[in-house]
Amino acid sequence: IRGLQSASQSITQARAGMRTAINVSGKTTELLQRGMVLCTPGYFQATRQCLAWVKVLESAAPLLQEHCRIHLGTTERQAHVTPLGTDKWSAGQEGGVLLRLDKPVATFAGQSLILRRPGAHGQSTVAGGRILDPEPTTGRGFMTRAATWISEIHASQEKHLLRLVQQARARGLDFVPLVHERYH
Repeated sequence: IRGLQSASQSITQARAGMRTAINVSGKTTELLQRGMVLCTPGYFQATRQCLAWVKVLESAAPLLQEHCRIHLGTTERQAHVTPLGTDKWSAGQEGGVLLRLDKPVATFAGQSLILRRPGAHGQSTVAGGRILDPEPTTGRGFMTRAATWISEIHASQEKHLLRLVQQARARGLDFVPLVHERYH
């Protein structure tokens, strides 16, 4: 890294959530793309499936089981959205969704997201929300369990943190992501 900038000003360090331009040099720079996450190796696990809590805009058509564009940070992906515990979330409603992404993405519990539908005049925003579980455990009966989990972990930060710890198993969790999740 040859230099960092934020808001057109040179800076010496960048923190999570900052909009940052990074001047990178080297032989592998052609592998870099907009939306990639710069972090310590192994810090994030790229995922193609996650659970989120969303609120549908008052002006939006109901959110059904459908394909949308998801925006996470500066990353944009195609996502198959499945409402959990219902057929749809109507305008103004909020609830859990399963997101199945077309390509892996580095995400974390608590990260903000926007869902948009393609339309005749570009994309229209359907809902906004947060990732609650970036690496849900799947298997037999997953959708039924996920509908219950999502309501519990949205309602209680304690249950949410306990769920993340249970999923980490032997891999463990770092203190910093837990503090970030608890207080941000």
